[in-house]
Amino acid sequence: MHKRAAAHCAAVFLCKDNSLTLIFLIVYSFSYTITNIYNQVLQYSLEMK
Repeated sequence: MHKRAAAHCAAVFLCKDNSLTLIFLIVYSFSYTITNIYNQVLQYSLEMK
């Protein structure tokens, strides 16, 4: 959580005059997290069978 907050602060600092890049970074990190969770759930359900 702390690492993500630091990355977010860095993104805001780097892209504060380029909001499109900031939006892209937020969407990218969000989709990456969703994909990670999905893969973990998939792996867990395969192990349970």
